[in-house]
Amino acid sequence: PVPILYCWAKMTARPFVANSYQWKFSDKQVHWCHILDSSDNSLELHESQHAVSPKTPPYRFCVAVRRLGFPQEALAIGPGSKAWVQPAHLITFLPPVTLINLLPCQLQFSLQGTSNNGEVKPGSETPLLIDTSALYVLDFYLENFPGIGSLIMQPGTSAFEARIKLSDNKSRPLYLNIKVSVRYGGSVFITVFAPYWIVNKTGLPMLFKQEGDKIESAGQYEEHELARMMAPLLFSFPERDSNLSLVARVGIGLNPEGKPRWCKHFYVQTGCTVRRLRVQPPSHDKRPEWVYIVGIDVRPGKGRYRLTTIITFSPRFQIYNQSRHKIQFSQHCFATSFQDPGAEKTFLTAHTNSSLAFHWPRLDMDQLLCMRLLDIPGSQWSGGFLIENVDSFQLSTRDSQGRARFLRVEISLYFSTYCVVISSADNFPPPFRVDNFSEVPITFYQTGV
Repeated sequence: PVPILYCWAKMTARPFVANSYQWKFSDKQVHWCHILDSSDNSLELHESQHAVSPKTPPYRFCVAVRRLGFPQEALAIGPGSKAWVQPAHLITFLPPVTLINLLPCQLQFSLQGTSNNGEVKPGSETPLLIDTSALYVLDFYLENFPGIGSLIMQPGTSAFEARIKLSDNKSRPLYLNIKVSVRYGGSVFITVFAPYWIVNKTGLPMLFKQEGDKIESAGQYEEHELARMMAPLLFSFPERDSNLSLVARVGIGLNPEGKPRWCKHFYVQTGCTVRRLRVQPPSHDKRPEWVYIVGIDVRPGKGRYRLTTIITFSPRFQIYNQSRHKIQFSQHCFATSFQDPGAEKTFLTAHTNSSLAFHWPRLDMDQLLCMRLLDIPGSQWSGGFLIENVDSFQLSTRDSQGRARFLRVEISLYFSTYCVVISSADNFPPPFRVDNFSEVPITFYQTGV
């Protein structure tokens, strides 16, 4: 707030950059007395010259003056009038252009015809000190996308939306959306976002393309065949009214001796679905094909990312070990007491307070999960149990001496993923209680054991 003593003083402004007074005050003054109603709000472009180097381009900024919701003045105040005006105004200093990056990667930009260039971090914004009274062109490009997309801005522009085309190192196109809005009566805000993000949480290397295309979509290279991508993949359709469906496959590095096949297509509509990713074994191998089940969740982004549709691929099963034990998991057909190197390759180990994605090694065998406690000497495999149903129960595991230890198993469905949570059962009552009120001792046991 400005002290009342200085409300009617002449005000000028200058930038204060890096604790230095290198910039002069703007030649224009900040005028506010003539704004008597909210419909009179104004915005002016100011320039400050460099005090040391006159050849340095001027520092441009905007000054927006807006009258707050106070009663309207009874008399019109002219330029030479000395009538008293209620000081009920909000003065805002802001850049002429603000560039907002709503991509999950750094956005690089440059202004044609000038040395003005830079980059914007994901989810951040940067001011552009551009003369908006003349035409200017902004070029955009990304890492691994050397093909430049340009945005032409006319002076006095209004709000609009546009698409720019970028291309990757293999000349595959990627279309980004740009939303231009005008605030405070003339300050321009340019928001860059992608129509789709593809997020891979399966733990598998995966590749994607539009149904009917012959090659993978832009931004995917040899490393995507070998390992899971950590950052979201930017995706777009060339035409908004085209076939909005995708197909996916696993990378060749997952089963190098096999041939991955594209899954059945799915549409990018809000909701959940499940797909099977198949890998065909070589002709001389008689084993059945590898099959990986993944869940697909299509949702609009939240908050400022609401204009982007996020396509999330997740494992069909996610195991959380919240017990104090180190647990090993296996499909029922491989849970044997014999030394089988082939079966041991399919085992998964979860440490305390850890989680892991689970995929059935053999989808043609019984889909039952077994587990044993590695930190208990002589621990045996438990019985197999279903994990594709929402359920809650207690499971017992025994050691070589026959002592039983109970664990709590809770299975819930989160979107298209079954979450299997293993925890201690110490705070739960035992699943069965046998009270002998007779006068003779009894022996009981489970049948078939």
